[in-house]
Amino acid sequence: DQENQEFVNSLLDLVLTELEQWGKLKPVAISHAGDTAKQKQPTVKNQEVPLPALFFRTCLEVYQYKQLVAVSLRLKTDRAFPPKGLRFKVDQKTLVCSATGQGWATKLMEMPWNKIFDPLSLSWSKDWFFIDTENEWNVAYRNTDIRLFLAGDAEGLPGFLESQKLQRNDDFYIICSNVIAKKVSDWGKKFCNSFSTLDYVGIPSDRTLFKGSGATKSCEGIDVLTLSDLLHIKLEGGIGIGYSNQYLSFAPPKVRVDGGLGNETVLLNGQYLKKLAANIWELPKEPLVGRLLNIQVSRGSELLQESRVIELIEPTVNTQLSGLTPKRDSKGRLIEGDIEDYARGAFVSTHRNKVQQEHFSNLSPDSLGNSLIFIGQFAGQICRRPPNMERKDWTPIWVLKRASRRKWIAYYCGKNLANEAPIKTKDYSIKELKAWKKVLWVMRRRIRPPEHPSLTVLWTKYMEVAKNI
Repeated sequence: DQENQEFVNSLLDLVLTELEQWGKLKPVAISHAGDTAKQKQPTVKNQEVPLPALFFRTCLEVYQYKQLVAVSLRLKTDRAFPPKGLRFKVDQKTLVCSATGQGWATKLMEMPWNKIFDPLSLSWSKDWFFIDTENEWNVAYRNTDIRLFLAGDAEGLPGFLESQKLQRNDDFYIICSNVIAKKVSDWGKKFCNSFSTLDYVGIPSDRTLFKGSGATKSCEGIDVLTLSDLLHIKLEGGIGIGYSNQYLSFAPPKVRVDGGLGNETVLLNGQYLKKLAANIWELPKEPLVGRLLNIQVSRGSELLQESRVIELIEPTVNTQLSGLTPKRDSKGRLIEGDIEDYARGAFVSTHRNKVQQEHFSNLSPDSLGNSLIFIGQFAGQICRRPPNMERKDWTPIWVLKRASRRKWIAYYCGKNLANEAPIKTKDYSIKELKAWKKVLWVMRRRIRPPEHPSLTVLWTKYMEVAKNI
């Protein structure tokens, strides 16, 4: 029934999302870089190495005017790259790569000549393994008779990127062995809007390069040339937060619709998105932080069941790094003790920026609430919001914001710390003096003071004056 079908489609969508970065290669044991073996645990020179969980992807750059192609390998992973990059040994060659952004590595380079490694020089009849024993990385390059390439712009890469799924409306390239070239050619000429064989420099004599677009039917018996009837929303690019549906606001993803017929439109919270390419849409430029974003697909007036929900968040820096990362001064020297100006990892603390972080003016209006207490420099200067919002002839130094029924938070709202020490005076009524003392002294255990050392010192002075009233 319809309810079960919706469940099946949702389950398939989840599986597709999890398998997007996986190849078809099953983990196998290896005896040394480049060969497969029937051992239980892979080893290199009697050293155990992890089974392959990562896969290289082939990149293709086509230069039509020169009639040549350039093929390379790249790695994408959520794992942190070693600081000095990766160094592999394979087929008596030393190959290196390093992190370049958004999980991607640089092109695999052959050393010491510092030239791009060409994967077409490898036999496609067996699986290849690239092992960095020092960093314990094992990356596989699967065997296959055919490789499909789709545009890499959604991943921020030039040219075309190896893919496991053919799309109806995409331009594509194919590199395949001559053994299946005729079958691929017959399919392309019959079931694609355009299809041609390219005789370009860079393609070995035992392989064939095809260019096509607008596939209308699957090629029977070849998995990567199979068209899916399951509509799937895919988020490409952007900077995601772990495995959640959250992305950093300054780097949102693009929306890709796979398995569509070409007449789909994409909506974000009911508003149509701008289409960039055949099946790619971009999020609007206006701020979208602070609310859930529902992505839906429609055909004409019909809203399809497929949808995704994401959230854009502002980047933050965790300042609670005590004991984990050392403090350094402006010259990079290690420092100890409590000082106001230092750098700790990505966090930079100075007297000025820390005071600004805790300044009342940096609070958003929505976060203030209705329960505020304003405290002035002179004893007796106090008013509440509501009901007494008028502060008459004085300027507040502190604002207390209610955090819960019994807890308050103190925020600094002055202008010059050096001239804002508390002043004891008798210019105000006994009632106002008692109210000032009650907040600053009687309620002191219910108020969270500011964290910055200079503000903490100033807050303590106010409590001492209030105590003696």
